Amino acid sequence: MEDLIKTLERVTLGLSSLSIDQLIQVCTHLDLEAEDVEKTPKGRLRILRRLLTRINSEVEDSDDGGLELLQTLDSFMKDLKQESEDESVSIDPSSPPKLESTEAPTTHPSATPTDVAHLLRREFRISGQIGEPGQKDRLSFTSLANQIEAGLEKSYPDRDIVQGVIRAIAPGSSLRSYLEGRSKISLPSLRRIIRAHYQERDATDLYKQLSQLTQGAKESAQAFLLKAFDIRQKVLFASQESDSRLRYDPHLVQEMFRHTILTGLRSDAIKTELLPYLDEPKTSDELLFEKINVFSILEEERRQKLTQNKATTVNENALTSTGSSLRKK
Repeated sequence: MEDLIKTLERVTLGLSSLSIDQLIQVCTHLDLEAEDVEKTPKGRLRILRRLLTRINSEVEDSDDGGLELLQTLDSFMKDLKQESEDESVSIDPSSPPKLESTEAPTTHPSATPTDVAHLLRREFRISGQIGEPGQKDRLSFTSLANQIEAGLEKSYPDRDIVQGVIRAIAPGSSLRSYLEGRSKISLPSLRRIIRAHYQERDATDLYKQLSQLTQGAKESAQAFLLKAFDIRQKVLFASQESDSRLRYDPHLVQEMFRHTILTGLRSDAIKTELLPYLDEPKTSDELLFEKINVFSILEEERRQKLTQNKATTVNENALTSTGSSLRKK
C-alpha cells in the first residue's frame, strides 16, 4: 500500500512538470485522445485533467489499485525526461554536461499539489436524470437535493456542482438549453430554478406543512416517518436558496421534525418507545427508521394477540352459556 501511495504521488507530481508535447505523448501511451487539444496553457490543463481522470479510474477499479499502470507510467515519464535532456545536449555540444540532481523534480509553476489533488478527484456527477415534474423513472426533487448536499459535504466547488446538475438534465429540454446559456449561474440561483421546475413550495410553506403533518388513518408509522423525513429535507434545501424569505436553522427544523413525530403518530405506545431516540441529537435517520419499524411490528403483534384473546373469551363465554342452557333442559 505504501508503494502504491508513493508511486501515485510521484506520477501525479511528475505529470505536472511535463511540457504539453510530453503530456500528449503520455496520452498516446495510454490510448487517450489528445489531438483535439490546443497547445495553450488551458489546453495543457485539459490534457492533465484527462490523464489524472484515467489514473484515478484505474486506481479505483483495478485489483492492484492501479500499481502496475502507475509503475509503467512512471518509467515512461523518466524515459521522456531523459530524451529531453539528451536532445538538449545534442543541440549545444559546447555546453557543460548536466549533473544528475538528487532533488525531487520541480513541478510546473502553475500546478500546486492542491491543484493536482483537485484534478485527480472525479468530477461531480448526479446519479439519475432530471426530467419533467412527476415523470416516472426520473430523478425526484428530494434525491437531487440530497446529492447536491453530498457534493457540498465532499467540498466540491459550487461551479462543479452546477455543471453536474446541468449535465443531469434530459438532453434537448428547454430547461437544459436555458441553463447552458447562463454561463455564470450561481448554485443558490440554480436551486431556485430547479425548485420551480419541480413545482416545489418555498421554505415557509414547507415548514408549515411539516408542523401540521399527521399520520393518516390507513397510513403506516413507517410511511408517516418517511414523509416527515422528505418534507424536512425539502425545508433545509429550500432554506439555502437565494430567494428564501426565511432561512430556517437546521436545529430549528430538526426540533419541528421531532415535535411532528411525537404529535403526529397515532400510536401512543410507539411514541413512548421512540422518545429516547428523538431526544438524542446524534440519532441517525437510519436508526430512527429501524426503531420505528421494530416498534410497529411489536405493536401489531400486541394488537393481534389482544384480538385473539378477545375472540377466545367470547367463544368461551358462548360455550358456557350454551352448556348452561342444555343442563337446564
